[in-house]
Order: sequence, then structure tokens, then C-alpha cells
Amino acid sequence: MTSLTKNLRGPAVILAATCILIGGSNWLSLGAFGVTSVLGTIGLALGLTTIAFALFACVAIAVCVPLRLTKAGMLLQTAFGIISGSLAIWLVGMFVPGTILLSGLLAAVPYATANTAIIWLLGAVTGSLREGLTFLPKR
Repeated sequence: MTSLTKNLRGPAVILAATCILIGGSNWLSLGAFGVTSVLGTIGLALGLTTIAFALFACVAIAVCVPLRLTKAGMLLQTAFGIISGSLAIWLVGMFVPGTILLSGLLAAVPYATANTAIIWLLGAVTGSLREGLTFLPKR
């Protein structure tokens, strides 16, 4: 496998999980996302993934560097994913009206939690999880 394919596997899993979340939410008529077309779903998922990636990096650096953690582990990665996903959903909802119809940051938490669970599930199914990944963080 080439290094480009290897490097794009993680973001592709996150993008696919976000598309599944948006599509599933629309299919269940939960009313959280204001996009109905396939291209709108992919575009919103791409925007959310990009913003969440940047926020994930900021949150991870802000927590792991002061604590001198070398491996965050599944526990912290899940927490970082929920925090960054919630912030991304909230920010996109604030700055791009009509795309996300949630009322605030706390309303975004269940969707970010579901998205993080879908990401872990797709990562396990596709085999894109790192080998030797521990549950708890290590120094």
C-alpha cells in the first residue's frame, strides 16, 4: 500500500462516518441537518470533517503536551473526538445558517458521540485502527 493511500485511510473513514451520520439523521427525520441532496451531504460532511480534524489536533495538543502523553489511547481519542465533533457541528451551525439546525453546543453532543462511535466501528471493520492501540493513555 502506498503512503498516500495509507495516509488518506483515516480521513476517508471519518468522512464516510460523517456521511452515514448525516444521511441516517435525515432518513430518521431527526431534523438536525438542513441538507437533503447527496452532494449537500458530502459537502457538509467534508466541511465538518475538516473543521473537526483541526479542532481535534488543537484539543489533543492542549491536553497531551502538558501531561507529556506519548500515546493518547482509545479513551482520550474518544473524548477528543466528541469534543471536537461537537465544536465543529456547533461552529458550522453558527457560521453557515441552514446547514445545521441544532440549537446549541449541548445539542450537538449526541450527534458527535454517535459519529465518534461510527468512526470507531468503521475503523475496526476496515482494519484502519493502529496496531498496539491501548485503551488508557501512556507516557
